[in-house]
Amino acid sequence: MTTATATTAAGRTSTGVRPDRTDTPGRTRVTARALSRVVAALTAEELDVDADHVHVDLEDRDGALAAILRTPIGVRGLDADDDAPSLVERCSAAQRTLRDRVPALTGRHLAQVTLHLTGAVIRAERRVR
Repeated sequence: MTTATATTAAGRTSTGVRPDRTDTPGRTRVTARALSRVVAALTAEELDVDADHVHVDLEDRDGALAAILRTPIGVRGLDADDDAPSLVERCSAAQRTLRDRVPALTGRHLAQVTLHLTGAVIRAERRVR
């Protein structure tokens, strides 16, 4: 327990006892706009596009959150010589990442993630000089 003593502006002293607590009572509320921005940023990071190009619709599905995303996907040019994962593998990985990270960041359970790919953004390889 912690004892706190405070002096008011009128010069009165009051002493209060409060238990030591690491958790804060109350609730933290994350707005729909903040949730949308978090989902858009995570999607953009996973699919290698700008967050401004990710359109997010959030719906309530029996108390859980469902995200419907419309976004392009960043791809490497045809002349790239690496064994990059397929588009389906990248989308599946993005869905798993969103289901894992959104609850960790916002406290809201993400029950469903639907991705609609709207195009491709070809990323040129950058050469080191």
